[in-house]
Amino acid sequence: MCTSKFLFLILTFDAISSRPSDTLSTQDKHPVILIPGNGGSRAYYRSKTSLSTGSRILWLALKDFLVPSRFTDIFGLKFDRKLNKSYDNENYEITFPGWGETYSVEYLDEFPHVFGDYFHDIVNELVKDPFFKRNISVHGAPYDFRRAPNENQWFQKALTQLIEDTYQRNGLSPVVLVAHSMGNLYTHSFLRAQTSAWKKKYVKAYIAVSAPFGGCVKVFKTIASGENMGAFIVNPLVLRGMERSFPSLPFMAPDPRLWSPNETIIITPKRNYTVHDNNQFYEDLNYTDGYYMMEATKAGHDFLESPTDVELYCVYGTQVATMEQVIYTSSFPDELPKLVMGDGDGTVNLRSLEVCRRWNKVNQVLLPGAQHRVILQDKRLIQLIQRVSTSV
Repeated sequence: MCTSKFLFLILTFDAISSRPSDTLSTQDKHPVILIPGNGGSRAYYRSKTSLSTGSRILWLALKDFLVPSRFTDIFGLKFDRKLNKSYDNENYEITFPGWGETYSVEYLDEFPHVFGDYFHDIVNELVKDPFFKRNISVHGAPYDFRRAPNENQWFQKALTQLIEDTYQRNGLSPVVLVAHSMGNLYTHSFLRAQTSAWKKKYVKAYIAVSAPFGGCVKVFKTIASGENMGAFIVNPLVLRGMERSFPSLPFMAPDPRLWSPNETIIITPKRNYTVHDNNQFYEDLNYTDGYYMMEATKAGHDFLESPTDVELYCVYGTQVATMEQVIYTSSFPDELPKLVMGDGDGTVNLRSLEVCRRWNKVNQVLLPGAQHRVILQDKRLIQLIQRVSTSV
């Protein structure tokens, strides 16, 4: 029978909030590798048709949202359902640089870093301890977040090598993996693919933060009517076509095992949809590629199954209004819908965040009021990472 330990953290909880001692030996400290989520890595582009050969930042650059049609043309993908493979615009080369480094996951925007703070607060606090140094004992693992693991097969091999190199470079100290959002789906799949002996040697702990292990309702809304990614000056419908081209979106569609067949998620004047109506939903949107993407990306993954042979922490926010039902009153899907809210972290529904409760020997950490992305700046999370990475 599965067992779980529930750690309800508050700032006065001494075991968490006390700062780790700098007097610990290096053998008691563990390097940290950060695996970002959807939208959590910088992306650069280079025109193949222009005389200018330099790469420029595309994600995240506020100026590109001022001309969203250009942004979507460059960043969007084309999907071949026969091969279950997506392709970039042939006129552009898109890269996600900085493998093993922290710069491209600390801040998503370039200097002066106005709005792109991502993993920076975590890294900045860690490096106050002399053991932790950027790109030596603290690493980033960026990837093309537009795609799911089935198209980023290089990721597992590269992460394996990064972990082994980091272990060697830091006195044979096993690493702590910290993943955020969709990065947890990558990390979960990675750990499930490794041998027990390898994990026991190289991985001290896995800290899953804001993990959509059961998917989220917001995916359906984004597929139907788009999502402006926090850029309030942009109509979500303008970004919809680009977002539909990302296989990683249907990869995070809600798991039917967590939603009842009688639980309506999408309400429209003509018909309603549950999580169990995927095929009909995509067909009615004239977006059947989405169904093929979902089938291809989800194959072989079961996030209800527990990772094994590593110390597990599952950290997520609660008591934040989170999209639970989407209501269209007239022009489905070409309108901005009304939203019915429930519990979660503002992005991922509580039932999805709680999937890790089913796992074996997991330390479950609830942070009331912590939002999906802002949790990365939450002192309670940072203190937990410090504690785990500085313990035997």
